[in-house]
Order: sequence, then structure tokens, then C-alpha cells
Amino acid sequence: MALKFITASIKDEICTLTLNAPPRNILNIATMEEINDALEELRQRNDFKIIVFDAQGDNFSFGADVKEHTREVVQELIYNFHKIFYRLDEFNILTAAKVKGLTFGGGFELAMFCDFVLAREDAVFSLPEINLGVFPPIALIVLPELVGKKMAQHLIFSGEKIDAKEAKQVGLVTKVFAKDTFDNSCNEFFKNITKKSFIALELTKKIYRESNKNDFQAKLRHAEDFYLNKLMWTFDANEGIKSFIEKRLPVWQNK
Repeated sequence: MALKFITASIKDEICTLTLNAPPRNILNIATMEEINDALEELRQRNDFKIIVFDAQGDNFSFGADVKEHTREVVQELIYNFHKIFYRLDEFNILTAAKVKGLTFGGGFELAMFCDFVLAREDAVFSLPEINLGVFPPIALIVLPELVGKKMAQHLIFSGEKIDAKEAKQVGLVTKVFAKDTFDNSCNEFFKNITKKSFIALELTKKIYRESNKNDFQAKLRHAEDFYLNKLMWTFDANEGIKSFIEKRLPVWQNK
């Protein structure tokens, strides 16, 4: 499989998918397609025990490509982005995100959806979608379960940033590691996972998912439909995207 925007490797029973478009590691449609292709191929393999999402450079990801968020192409963007989460939701393999630097929007959602979020001490998290007149569908569904309703509402409706320490305190982050030991600390964490039985990990995740079932896919389909057929037909959603691309303040018409 030829890859341009991500790299994929398996070593010591750890599968690493690395965003490879620094410094921002934007999730454009082409990147999403590569992630989906990689996940589909990984479903056929059994030589790893955890999937790790990593990133080149100093930032995890600035999120989805706003330039591909216009009404003309947003359907393709949303479908490809959400396909990643449908696939991950069906996987009984453990997942982790190695988060550093800025982690915004869709990058935040990708990290948040993993079983483990390992943050470098300089990591900063934000859901800025509301500032563009839109909302983060994955976070709307998943984030309240992780951090509680009030904190989820704060992050979603304010668009404010939180650092790694606060993210750990509210339950978004699993572990915070120092910058100079980040990679080694993450590797030690993953080694502790790979010491365990593959079948035990797989079946434990399967029953964990089934025991905590929240109809994620049905909720995502509903949010997706609302996003594409309601939100993206408002003036302000399109004005927010346009103003961001044109690097100016939005002029809201509240409609």
C-alpha cells in the first residue's frame, strides 16, 4: 500500500500509524483515505496488540482541512472522517494516541476516541469548531462520557484550550510524560500492554465495548445527517468557514 500522508509500521507487536504532514498534520481527505485503507488492511492481520496514532513534528494535528470544509466537498470530508471512527468502533484491538503540541478539532477527536491518550507535557487540546460556526460530531457523542457533561459543554461551546495537566485532571488524558522522556515513556507503557495475551486483550475489549454500549454508530449517523443537511445549509456555517480561509473575522447573520 503506497502511503503519502501517513506512515505505517509494526514492530514488537505495536502497530504505529503516523501522521506525516508536519508541522500541522492536517487531516485532509487524502489523509483520511490513507488511514481508512490502513485500518482495513490491519483488520486482516494478527501480528500486533495495539494500534498507536503518532505524528511527525511538534504537533499532533490541527484537525480537518478547513479548505475542504466548503459546502461543495464537505460531504466527502465528513464521510471519510467518520469512516475512521466506524472502523475503530468495530475493532477489538486496543488503540492509543501519542499527543504532543497542538491537538485541535478532528485531531482532538481522533486522540480522544483512542483507549489510551498519552500526552507530552506541552500538549494543548481544543475544539475550535464553534468559532467557525460548526460543531464537532464525534466529541458531542463521546466527550461527555470521558470528562462529564459540564466539562464537555465547556470545551465544545467555548472552543477554549486546555493543557495536558488539566486534560489529565478531567479524564481526557491517560498519562502525561515529560518532553525529554516522552517517546521512551510511551514505549514502556506499550510494552506493558504487549506482554499480555492477545486473545485476553481482544476479548476483554470486546466485552468492555458490549458492556458499555451507547449506540455510538446510530448517534453518529444522526449527527452526520444533521451536520450535512441542516448545519451546512445555514449562512453562518459557510461564513465561518469562508472567513477562516480568507483570514478575517466572521460576520455572523445568526441564520
